[in-house]
Amino acid sequence: MHGALRHKGRRKDRLALTAAFKCIFLLCLASLRAGRRREGLKQREAAALAFSIQITDLTKQYRKGPPALNKVNLNIQSGMFGLLGPNGAGKTTLMRILATLLQPLSGEVYVGGVNLADNPGAVRAILGYLPQDFNTYRRLTVRQVLDYVALLKGLDAAAARRQKVELVLAQVHLKEKRHTQVAHLSGGMRQRLGIGQALLGDPQLLIVDEPTAGLDPEERIRFRNLLVEISKGKVVLLSTHIVGDVESCCSRLAVLNQGNVCFTGSPAELAAKARGQVWEIAAAEEQHTTLPASARVIATRRIGDTVHRRILSPMRPLPAALPVEPTLEEGYLQVVKAGATP
Repeated sequence: MHGALRHKGRRKDRLALTAAFKCIFLLCLASLRAGRRREGLKQREAAALAFSIQITDLTKQYRKGPPALNKVNLNIQSGMFGLLGPNGAGKTTLMRILATLLQPLSGEVYVGGVNLADNPGAVRAILGYLPQDFNTYRRLTVRQVLDYVALLKGLDAAAARRQKVELVLAQVHLKEKRHTQVAHLSGGMRQRLGIGQALLGDPQLLIVDEPTAGLDPEERIRFRNLLVEISKGKVVLLSTHIVGDVESCCSRLAVLNQGNVCFTGSPAELAAKARGQVWEIAAAEEQHTTLPASARVIATRRIGDTVHRRILSPMRPLPAALPVEPTLEEGYLQVVKAGATP
């Protein structure tokens, strides 16, 4: 009797021990799998952070005139990168080459380690592009446009496509307008739709060409904030001639003028290019005298009877002129002026 009880007790102990070991094994297995998932996530994050564009001696020549791009060299890392320049500087030509819509005359472009000339299809697979003039079918609704573009990008499974479209609608804040025809959208909403179609397929390179042209100040702010939100782990290349757009959201930028790269660096470094060359004069209107030929009036404002003029000049333009800290716009103007050819 006692032997049977002891045997039953030992059996219970063995079952309890087995259950305990099984529990420990499952916990270890779960921990190992979680570790692998974390490691995989870290590797994907590292790959995203390492994603870059390398441009070497890129040249594009049209039939007439000087080169549209002249031996352009740029190293663009993940995040927001601004491309500034006056109209005709070559910004759109560079954007169209990166979007595989134009072929350069010479030079090399590597996008995420992929040679653009050798494998343009692989670049298109990781590319989202919002051209300067985004147009689509005006009678389609917002959702129909995104669904159509998703199909073109190879999202064939209906359920997955629907889920991705809904995600993009939320990203660009157009969920409430999903059933609205494109013809009835404001200019800012159409631009948000444009960035939405570019986001389909989760691209690692997003190119936006003059995206805020024609938008009111509130829509411009909204649009810039949206670009910053989606730039994590991607290269977002913002091409514009509006200095305020770059100043608000880009940590790195380049200035193009007449097909040449005049500057690469941070916004603070660009502003510093005009340090010691920006002056301010405050005087009654009749007291303002003629400025030297090398001086340029950047801004004029009237406060009561006093006229304040902000002047870009390599030397003190007038005895009454006082030196002031330059803005990004003044640094940009100085760089463009220095890089221009007669």
